[in-house]
This record gives sequence, structure tokens and C-alpha cells, in this order.
Amino acid sequence: MGQFKNIEFLKLVGSRIESIRKSKNLTHEILAERMDLNDVRQIGRVINAETNFSTSEIYRFSMALGVQPKELFDFEIDLKTDFNKTSE
Repeated sequence: MGQFKNIEFLKLVGSRIESIRKSKNLTHEILAERMDLNDVRQIGRVINAETNFSTSEIYRFSMALGVQPKELFDFEIDLKTDFNKTSE
């Protein structure tokens, strides 16, 4: 089984991270430094939904942005009926 990657959900998380970053007047470079990242491009890859990332990365983003992790998920999604199917 391959790795699951929901681009739309990743875009929502990335957009939220970017919004918080901008509201705190942080550059990608400062955010990468706070996260102890060697490659600032990783910030852009997350924000642009180019990569899956782990729950550990959520922790790092929340710490670097100075927000609770739940704030990175402060958006609504449409629940699809596929998730609500009962076994037949």
C-alpha cells in the first residue's frame, strides 16, 4: 500500500501555517531557524502541499509559531459520504 496523501487537506494546513506566519511577521528563514531546519525550502514545500509531513512536524511548526497545535487545524472541511459508509 502506498503512502496516502490528501492534497486538499495539506493545502488547508499549509495555508493556515502561512497565515499564522504572516500574522507574526516571520520570514520563511526565521521560521526555518526556529524549527532548526537546514533547508528553508522545506517550509515552502509544506505550505504549498508538496510534501506529506508528520505529527512531529506539526509540533515543530506550532512551537516555532508560538501557537497551540490545534490552531494549525483551525479550518472546516466537507465530510465526504465515503467516510460515513457502514460495512455491508
